[in-house]
Amino acid sequence: MEIDRDRPEKTVFILQTGLTAYSTEWCASDFPEGDAMRSLEEFVQAKTGLSLFDRAIGPGDCVVIKPNLVRDWHPDGHDLYSVVTHPAIIRAVVDGVYRALHGEGQIIIADAPMADTDFDHLLAATGLERIADYYWRRHRFEILIRDLRKYRYRVQQRPGGYGYEVRSPLPGDPKGYVEVDLGSQSAFNGLTDLHLLEGTDIARRKETIASHSAGVNRYLIARTVLEADAIVGVPKLKTHSKVGITANCKGMVGINGDKNWLPHFRWGSPMQGGDQFPARSIRSIDEKRFRLGLLVRDTLVARQTAWADAILRIVQSASGTVAGLLGFQPVDPVNGDWPGNDTCWRLAADLVRVAIFADKSGRLGTTPRRRFLSIVDGIIGGEGEGPLRPTPKPCGVLLAGLHPVAVDMACARLMGFDYHKIRYLHELCQGAAAELQPGLGPLRPEEVRVFSNYQPWNELNGLAQGRLLSFAPPARWAGHMEIAGGEIGGDLR
Repeated sequence: MEIDRDRPEKTVFILQTGLTAYSTEWCASDFPEGDAMRSLEEFVQAKTGLSLFDRAIGPGDCVVIKPNLVRDWHPDGHDLYSVVTHPAIIRAVVDGVYRALHGEGQIIIADAPMADTDFDHLLAATGLERIADYYWRRHRFEILIRDLRKYRYRVQQRPGGYGYEVRSPLPGDPKGYVEVDLGSQSAFNGLTDLHLLEGTDIARRKETIASHSAGVNRYLIARTVLEADAIVGVPKLKTHSKVGITANCKGMVGINGDKNWLPHFRWGSPMQGGDQFPARSIRSIDEKRFRLGLLVRDTLVARQTAWADAILRIVQSASGTVAGLLGFQPVDPVNGDWPGNDTCWRLAADLVRVAIFADKSGRLGTTPRRRFLSIVDGIIGGEGEGPLRPTPKPCGVLLAGLHPVAVDMACARLMGFDYHKIRYLHELCQGAAAELQPGLGPLRPEEVRVFSNYQPWNELNGLAQGRLLSFAPPARWAGHMEIAGGEIGGDLR
């Protein structure tokens, strides 16, 4: 069976591993996750006649392994590995890549975590550097680990209790960055009310807006990624409060070096041109308070001067007094964590295309510029309030494939969700984003073949609800993304 490198194959493999926990001795020669990965390789070989890793990697390649290293802690004290890819799975992937390289080439483990993540603590908490140590001792082969962020953002409290972001430079990608402007071929093209876009740093909101306005739709992409011959995505099987689920496509935010270039919502409700919270979900006077807060941020916080800080403290004190006298109660701002978010899905649609089609200089070609292999860590998934505070869900599965959107469709279906109700998937498969050039769609469900060692999952499109993993959606998505009635027939609807 030959592989057409210009058209990623739309086949997904699902292995039921029997594992419901991770091992601790994953830097030994043999370990359970490594055995599971070899079983997956053998399963793919039996079905296709080709090795899983050889399908995307050749001797001498530079391979970037892109796990989900989003954060170094779980805010509710749950298992960190419902949030991030487990190092045992990363080690198993490294083993497979190394075999495909035949000892010739380069392996780089790289990601751009959340803006406030302490990468050194993340490495210490996960023990990820043990993989590099093992490979150097055993094979004299260097494994590089890179934090691709250009900046770290941390909240600092000003006098009076007002929090603001402090931006600190990081070493970043040693190869530097490339500005990739998708222009009219971005999923942001045609979006209105761009002056309401919100990124990471409220003091630099103009920077966020400038990255996606006036015909410009740009990202700051790590050159390490653009110079790779192949990317191996190793995301978690996890829900996401802004886009529904996060797997390969949303996970590609980790190739962008500055989080402030990534708008995640627009201020206000849809009635005012925003998607921060649903229309009429809060009182009109509270909406006006949000707008006043935005005005204060843009006029005072953005200046970052002593006199602006002084005025800000006066405004804050006065507004607090007035709120107390009028009996105002704190209002949950939602901040785009609901199905009506019409901003965040566009990042996923753009960046997965950049990862595959952008050349070393940042220009998008009409054919793939690097090969892509996805291996999804579903030994323990994350349900509920993902991606940052999910509830651990033991699942015992690994998913693999060469087409990131096809794998994400299978992830959604296996989790019990309707991909049509997950905006980035719908748009990449059959919506406006599917028509962008270059693109990964249109993609019809019947084009996606699924093979599994668990017989019922071989017919993924026709499964009844009881045969699925039945993930709990984020609270505000409940009733908005599940598969209706438990079955979807021959479609993923």
